[in-house]
Amino acid sequence: MQNLINFIWRNNYFFLFGILQFFSLWLVVDNSIFQRTALVNSSNTVSGSFLSIYNGVEKYFYLRHNNESLVAQNTKLLSENKSAYIATDKAEYSSNDSLYRHQFTYANAKVISNSVTKQNNYLILDKGSKMGIQKEMAVISPSGIIGIVKDVSPNFCSVISLLHQETRVNAKLTRTGFIGTVLWDGLDYRYVKLIDIPCHLNVRFGDTVITSGYSTIFPEGIKIGTVTVVNPNKNDNFYNITVKLFNDFNRVDYVYIIKNEFKSELDTLKSHLK
Repeated sequence: MQNLINFIWRNNYFFLFGILQFFSLWLVVDNSIFQRTALVNSSNTVSGSFLSIYNGVEKYFYLRHNNESLVAQNTKLLSENKSAYIATDKAEYSSNDSLYRHQFTYANAKVISNSVTKQNNYLILDKGSKMGIQKEMAVISPSGIIGIVKDVSPNFCSVISLLHQETRVNAKLTRTGFIGTVLWDGLDYRYVKLIDIPCHLNVRFGDTVITSGYSTIFPEGIKIGTVTVVNPNKNDNFYNITVKLFNDFNRVDYVYIIKNEFKSELDTLKSHLK
């Protein structure tokens, strides 16, 4: 206590000056409507700015939490969607059978690394073998196709992006059902090529391209993009088709990893056809 008293005594001029300043300000504000209004407005502006900053920070953390919650809910809905099942038409079946068998299961993941500027691009996700992730699983986002799982560690996995020159995806045009193959030419991360479509077929600007379901990796109907360029190729009888991707690969955040429960069985059958 004595030290506090000594401190105040040593700095008594400073404290006296502060008291007089506050008293003077109070007199000015109390006797002037203009000054009082200005002070109130200034106080509101300052407090409003602090509240705005606080609310912005608070909303950011809530937004991240809500995004993670929505991704988890969407994963559950995708796994329960009719497109995740395969039809099994049987004249007779027991009580344990169903008209549909679960073919595709979904797991959500967060992108922790991504590239779009290389000739062969990859992503790294925060899910691995501990979570049941395996090689050659499909990876999509709410906007469409992303790539295919390449390597898996206990807690992470690498993904060959659609923006990779070795990636080939079976695709079809929704309006006509024509089947082709989507690949990236290594130029612009916003566009891919649709090949193997003969020139005698009807292809239009704006046609939607989706996965065909012919592969054992991607389910049918996953969005890819829309046709922006359709030109006959001078060297053969096939179109040169450019497709603008629905996905913005520069802004991929959360994704879904898809497992085909019948992939091994289908791959075995296909290997016998070679």
